[in-house]
Amino acid sequence: MIDLVIIVGLVLHLINKYFDWQNKKYANEILKLKIKKIKHKHFYIA
Repeated sequence: MIDLVIIVGLVLHLINKYFDWQNKKYANEILKLKIKKIKHKHFYIA
């Protein structure tokens, strides 16, 4: 029973790490797009 709990805990931990990594990757892409948009806005203003 204890072994099962440890295995489930490890699997959940790995899934969380994977999603965290995916979210960071996704957040970086959104940030890049926002920076591009801001640069374009400044360009249009100027």
